[in-house]
Amino acid sequence: MALTLRRYLLRLELPHGVNGIVLTGPYMDPKVRQRLCRHTEKNHRFRVLDFVQEPTSLLRNADCVVAMGGYNTICEILSFGKPAMIVPRVVPRKEQLILAKRLKDLGVIDMLHPDQLEPKMLTDWLKRNVGHPPQDFHNRIKMNGLTSIIELLKDLLTRENYTISSSYGHQGNRFLAAGSPASLR
Repeated sequence: MALTLRRYLLRLELPHGVNGIVLTGPYMDPKVRQRLCRHTEKNHRFRVLDFVQEPTSLLRNADCVVAMGGYNTICEILSFGKPAMIVPRVVPRKEQLILAKRLKDLGVIDMLHPDQLEPKMLTDWLKRNVGHPPQDFHNRIKMNGLTSIIELLKDLLTRENYTISSSYGHQGNRFLAAGSPASLR
C-alpha cells in the first residue's frame, strides 16, 4: 500500500487551491517514508507527517478525506461528516474492506478497492467533493453507540429476567454482575 501511495502521489492532481496532507502513521517503513518525503518535496502542495498529537484536528479542518478503513479513522471521519474516499486494507485481514463496503452501501462513504486505485479516479473524486458542506449521516447511521449499548443491555437483561447487582471488592473496586436473582445470592 505504501508503494502504491507513493506512486499515486506523484501523479495526483489536486484541485486548484487545495493542499494535501499525508499522515503516514508510526508503522510505515522509514525508508518508504523517506522516499515519499523526497518525492513530495517537489510538490509544495503536499505535506508528509508521520505523527500528529491530535489527528482529529486535521479531520475537522479537512474539506474531504482519503484514508484507509481502520475503525477509529472511519468513526472520526463520520463524526465530522466529511466526504470520504476509503481505500481499505485487504491484507492480512478483510475487516476494513467489509466495513467500507457496508458504509458504501449505506451511502455514507465512497470506497475504492486498493486493486482499483488509479490517480485519475481520486483526482476526479477530489474535484467533485472539495468544498462540499459536512454531510448529515444520522438518518442512515447511528452515531450514539455508547447510549445504545446501555439501552440494549437493559432491555436484554429485563426480558431475560436478570437483575444487576453492584458490590465492592476487597480493594474497594466496584464490580457489576448480571444474572438471575438466584445466581446473585
